Amino acid sequence: MPHGVCSCCTRARSAQVFARLFGVAVHVYEPLAAAGSFQRIASFQPPHETEQQAHLLYRGGVHYDALHPA
Repeated sequence: MPHGVCSCCTRARSAQVFARLFGVAVHVYEPLAAAGSFQRIASFQPPHETEQQAHLLYRGGVHYDALHPA
């Protein structure tokens, strides 16, 4: 990893690249203290309009989980 680049920035870049490569809007959330509550922390749009969306849950570390919004 380049000096001065935090790992969270690298993971955000991965989600951004995914959105562009696959033409999907990517929304990243983190859990809140209240059980079952989430806060969106980032959104990445592809270069064109799309209705396809991926909702990802970030819990720290290097892993995302799929999040199925109700």
